[in-house]
Amino acid sequence: MKKMWFTKYAFSDGVQESEVQPSMYQGYLKLVGSPVSYKVGKHLHETKELAEKAVESERVKKIKSLEKQIARLKDLKVDYKAME
Repeated sequence: MKKMWFTKYAFSDGVQESEVQPSMYQGYLKLVGSPVSYKVGKHLHETKELAEKAVESERVKKIKSLEKQIARLKDLKVDYKAME
């Protein structure tokens, strides 16, 4: 069995080294014992270094997204209306 680094749940469970097996879909592999297929290069990586790069990239994207959300919340104005 081939071992790869699994990063789908990196922010909650960490990066895991896992054994993989072929999937019926091209460009995808399955974790041993899992019915779900994952895309190589997105959630599965051949080396620890590639996995680290992918996780860092996702971390930066998540921070940017949260910063945009914070900016929208700071600009949010709420109207209060009394009952008539």
